[in-house]
Amino acid sequence: MNNSISGEFLLFSLKLILNENYYFLFFLILFYSFSEDNTSVPDDWPEENNFSEEILFSEYVEGTSFNKTLEMVNLTGKIYKPGS
Repeated sequence: MNNSISGEFLLFSLKLILNENYYFLFFLILFYSFSEDNTSVPDDWPEENNFSEEILFSEYVEGTSFNKTLEMVNLTGKIYKPGS
């Protein structure tokens, strides 16, 4: 679980505890949230540089009148300046 989901779940459980007496559930969730998942990356893990070769136009939005937007995503790993 990532931190935001875990935090929301813990907050929801805390609200349950305050409304009713679910002490066992609270301590079980507290114990689970502080346990180690052992999800660390090994030290000899190879570094990857798999970048895309092109710029991606990910979204096009038409607003009112002449308002239009293009969203571009640069996954190449290179720095592009406008007009280059």
